[in-house]
Amino acid sequence: MPRRRYHAYDERAERLTWTLSTVIQSLLAARFGLELLGLTGLPGSTLLLAVTRPLLLPFDPLKLLIWWLQDQGDPPFHFEPIVLVAMMAYGILGWLAGLLVAILSNRRPPA
Repeated sequence: MPRRRYHAYDERAERLTWTLSTVIQSLLAARFGLELLGLTGLPGSTLLLAVTRPLLLPFDPLKLLIWWLQDQGDPPFHFEPIVLVAMMAYGILGWLAGLLVAILSNRRPPA
């Protein structure tokens, strides 16, 4: 059975999903890099921190768990560990959303 070709609309929706996921992951990776290198005082870094803060809000309940799991004798992190959790979670969610859009766009139209 031949595979149905995507319509232009379906391709745009799929591309938009992947692009949005990549942008979110890139913003979080940039925040992680700034925090890790201690460059949060650079011009423009406050804008990046302000933009990425709402992306981290769903993961705030995990901060206590991460603090509890951290060995208390270790020096404090130079970055927020929650950023790594958010990067992984948004990566998985973006992949699942892109896969769902691809599956839904490849469905047969109702007869």
